[in-house]
Amino acid sequence: MTYKFNLLLSFILLFSFCPFYNTYATIDKIRAILREDPTSTITIAWNQISGENPTIHYGRIDAGLNIAQYEQKVSAAKSVQSKGMHTYFAHLNNLQANTIYYFVIQDSEGLSHRYYFKTASNDPNTRLSFVVGGNSTLDKNTNIASNKTLAKLRPDFILFNGNMTIDNSATAWQNWLDEWQYTITSDGRLTPIIPAAGNLEESQNTLATLFDIKNPDLYYALTFGKGLLRLYILNSFIASNTKQRDWLENDLNRHQQSAWRIAQYHHHLRQHTSLPIANEQLKRLWGNIFQIYKVNLALESELALTTFTQAIKTSTSNEHEDGFILDEQNGTHFLSTGNWTNQNQLTATSKKWTQNAKNHSNFSWIILDLHQLEIRTIYTNDTMAFAPLNEQNRLTIPTQLPLANYQDKTVLSITNKIAANFTPHENHNGIEISKIAARTIDNKVHLSWAAFCELEGANFQIQSSTNKISWTNVGMLKVRHTNPEDGFFQYEFKHDLPEKGGKLFYRITILDNLGKEKSKRDVELRTLGNEKMELIQASITNGQLIVDLDLAKEQQMLLEILDTKLQPVFIQQLPYTRGRHTIPLNVRHLSSGYYLLEISYGPFLFRKNIHLSRMPIQDSLK
Repeated sequence: MTYKFNLLLSFILLFSFCPFYNTYATIDKIRAILREDPTSTITIAWNQISGENPTIHYGRIDAGLNIAQYEQKVSAAKSVQSKGMHTYFAHLNNLQANTIYYFVIQDSEGLSHRYYFKTASNDPNTRLSFVVGGNSTLDKNTNIASNKTLAKLRPDFILFNGNMTIDNSATAWQNWLDEWQYTITSDGRLTPIIPAAGNLEESQNTLATLFDIKNPDLYYALTFGKGLLRLYILNSFIASNTKQRDWLENDLNRHQQSAWRIAQYHHHLRQHTSLPIANEQLKRLWGNIFQIYKVNLALESELALTTFTQAIKTSTSNEHEDGFILDEQNGTHFLSTGNWTNQNQLTATSKKWTQNAKNHSNFSWIILDLHQLEIRTIYTNDTMAFAPLNEQNRLTIPTQLPLANYQDKTVLSITNKIAANFTPHENHNGIEISKIAARTIDNKVHLSWAAFCELEGANFQIQSSTNKISWTNVGMLKVRHTNPEDGFFQYEFKHDLPEKGGKLFYRITILDNLGKEKSKRDVELRTLGNEKMELIQASITNGQLIVDLDLAKEQQMLLEILDTKLQPVFIQQLPYTRGRHTIPLNVRHLSSGYYLLEISYGPFLFRKNIHLSRMPIQDSLK
């Protein structure tokens, strides 16, 4: 669709919303893409037919075409000439989670329509809705019908796992993107797409170019809802690529705390036809990884079959069927809904662990929460079968929804086995700090760590503290931009060792190009230092060590007693008001001997040696 309208037809609308513009920007093929943190970022892409210097005006208030009322604006970050189109990409960052943003594209010729999108929720208790499918290479009308059906559901995002076009030509891609405009709702809602490579894309570069995928090898991962879902987008055409396999194994290992782990790719791992096309390489390279790291669900779309398996794993035992056996505890469910427009004549062969459905045009609608994942495969031939949902009821199942039947089941359910032990964690898509360590060499603190960061223009902020209450900046380092295939880079930083020694904490924080914190890790270091400390005599018999302090202002205070191995044997942390305080520390449970007392507040650390004996002593520390 091309948005260029006659001035006379739109004069009243334009005059009401934006008196400074009397024409529309000439753009088409608009789409939203998820490529980084889905709670705080999104990419908007479009074809610029004419006009120059496009800018997106956006905000949380619907200002229509009155661009002066939008909170923020951003220029296109890049543009590419490919498949007969001049595609622009704008990256919107630092967005609020679970929030609707309205936007208008302005160029030298005028304004686009007003659109909107919604960022993903950062709450693991919020249900997630998404659509998955593939193979849209045949029949324009069926493709449009599927896209209209998708728009009526208003999912959080769309997983499209390959084979968008029949021949990867410029004409085919222009047609596909025109038909994709039918996924936009009547009120301007864009649902972001997360694409994977299919065999008919021909060139791996096509998806990276048209959807601005950061890794040219087309594999990466995203986290939703503070670990509710870790989603893997894999490239089954480079399955033998050891970098992809190593990255997948390492990332799965690091995200075992995620409630759900789901993988999207194109080729089948398991055989479902009588044709000799079983992908033994994929089965060998990925099957065992899926089992070890408990991938809950794998999404496939080759051959446009509609199938669902019970939880299975690869096996060479006598009980296997086509290299798989049932394993309800550690196995993976495989879902194939590769019929966006295709209705091939292949028949899925039955296995004892498979449920098959008819091969009508369809896609699957998945809704999940911490406890359960539900799959409904929707026939898309009849777009008039149910009324469209809205933002308030979009998780409600329409009564007239045309659902596929998997051997008498229209809803396929998977129960989460770790929901009771789930702990939310921050979304660090493409960002991680690991292997942080601290040691002393020649009166210097040597910090070392490894980091993976896909953000461009990011920095490390290095801070020190004596108590983890008050932090002091001690340095900054540039972060090396990382692609998934690069793995982790190593970093080092040196800091002068404080003369007083004692307990030190260091914090490594990744800041984005706007200074917003994205990830952090702490490490503790204890040193002897050169400080001469006063020795305080105290008595276990008396039972208390009295600490007198005079505070100039209200402070959060940490008092610790440590043994000769510098292990804490007494900890007390409380806020204290301004003025003089007499604080009794219970030492009756301690053995006689030498200890270290550390008092931390604000940026200060005071240290005293203590000798505890069984003789009664007037024990006070002032």
